[in-house]
Amino acid sequence: MTKTRNNLSSYCPTYKYQYAGTCYAYAVAYSGLSTEFNIMHNITNRSEVENTTYSAGVVASYHNSSLWFYKRSKMCDQLGTAQKALKILKKVGTVFSSDFDCGCLRFSDIKKQVSPKVHWQRITDYKRLKVHNKYSDSNVDWIKSALSKDHPVIIGMWQNDFVRNLTVGSIDYDLPDQVTLDYVSQFKRGISNHAACIVGYDDAYNGGDKGYFLLKNNFENWGNGTGFCWIPYSYLTPMIYEAYYIKGFR
Repeated sequence: MTKTRNNLSSYCPTYKYQYAGTCYAYAVAYSGLSTEFNIMHNITNRSEVENTTYSAGVVASYHNSSLWFYKRSKMCDQLGTAQKALKILKKVGTVFSSDFDCGCLRFSDIKKQVSPKVHWQRITDYKRLKVHNKYSDSNVDWIKSALSKDHPVIIGMWQNDFVRNLTVGSIDYDLPDQVTLDYVSQFKRGISNHAACIVGYDDAYNGGDKGYFLLKNNFENWGNGTGFCWIPYSYLTPMIYEAYYIKGFR
């Protein structure tokens, strides 16, 4: 029988937040990969969760260093996507934040500074769903199915100003504002400007008749003050361009 709720937030670190515009690396490495690791090893002690994290800076630096020189940024915040970050984890991997963390450096310099004894964590693969900023039961069910199997879901999304500036633990709006809906509807193949991580769902949030996702965002003091906010399925799904989950560790 399908679960009606699952909440992985106790495995998800919250202490750090994204550097500049590196949301793609933060959502994938710091939130997604760290949560997967903590679930696999049943790490729930809060101090251990906060200390068992993977470096987003390494992923962002590799991405930036792989761009043509004229496209690189001093903040590693250009042309990054969740899928590119996942491909980096599959090809190169990253290290624990305690082994090396950074905002944005040349990847060749990172390799020189990281001890040869340090383990580089790679993933075996990832699964992708093209949502295209459209609500459907099948899109919701795909995300819920991954979460029910204890996989946090990384999303590329169109983040409007309302979501960007949330300072509450939940919202009650059924749909995004009309301006947002009209904008994303222009793009038949979907659009995104941000990456974040879904770490929970509840088909009857707070005993009500509405289903909610638990979004882990990347900004200091966002949502409930530690980076989490419960958002209705019907509100969040039209903002999602694509969704992913990590299939395993190598």
